[in-house]
Amino acid sequence: MRRLELSRAGKWYIGLTIIVGIVAIQSGNNIIFLMESLLLSAMILSGVLSEKSVRYAKLRRYLGSSSVGEICKDRIFVENTGYLPLFCLEIGEWKKNKFNPIAFIPMLLRGEKVIVDSRQVLGERGLHSWDGIAIATNYPFGFAKKIRIVKKSGERIVWPKKNTVALARKNYFLKNEEENGELRVMIEGDDPRSIVWTLSAKKQEYIIRTRKNQEKPLELHLDLKKIPLAQVESAISSAATIFYEQTNELQKEACILYLRDELGQKKITRKDEALNALALARKYA
Repeated sequence: MRRLELSRAGKWYIGLTIIVGIVAIQSGNNIIFLMESLLLSAMILSGVLSEKSVRYAKLRRYLGSSSVGEICKDRIFVENTGYLPLFCLEIGEWKKNKFNPIAFIPMLLRGEKVIVDSRQVLGERGLHSWDGIAIATNYPFGFAKKIRIVKKSGERIVWPKKNTVALARKNYFLKNEEENGELRVMIEGDDPRSIVWTLSAKKQEYIIRTRKNQEKPLELHLDLKKIPLAQVESAISSAATIFYEQTNELQKEACILYLRDELGQKKITRKDEALNALALARKYA
């Protein structure tokens, strides 16, 4: 699938070509006809060279993590499958009939393979989707941008923005101070072996007895129902920042998140899972 987007210079060029053509027909002057031929030839040459560039560029994108306001950690593989060098290649997402560039390659020699970093920055947390991946070029004269669209839709989770100013605000989350043997309602992620069946049968809900560990992890409690709508994003960013600072990926429970939103209440222990949950968290209606 191909799309063509005229640049400002391209619009002026087409206008000039039309005017010169009209003058040539009206005057019958051979020199003006020659000028018109040169203008049309340059337009055809531009179309042929730009088509060659986008046709023989093979690309693949490997998704990495992404968070609001920071460059996505994606890698893009591009290969020249043609016999001639390719110039001025732009890689981008195709969304809502619009090309959004995320990387640029000045030149790709015959048979050359390169891996470039994405320069995409996303502005909102949550699900980010696209309709396809595209490769484009303005080569050689910049009259128009030729775009080849690969119809391969997809989506990703964009993590919340880091917030180093409002870390651990008391209104948002509190460190749990449960004593050994304290009773509470069971939530997702709790150990079923801690259920007190006699009390659970009476209350018709699962009741667990907590056990105090020797090295108790930091526990964050984030209840979006109790937070004013204007402060929800700040609260989510603050909670996410604590998990960003958790550098040891193998440490299972250095920090535990108890999150309650419109989808229910859940307990999350791993860094990536917590950031995904915070990215998709929604305020109560």
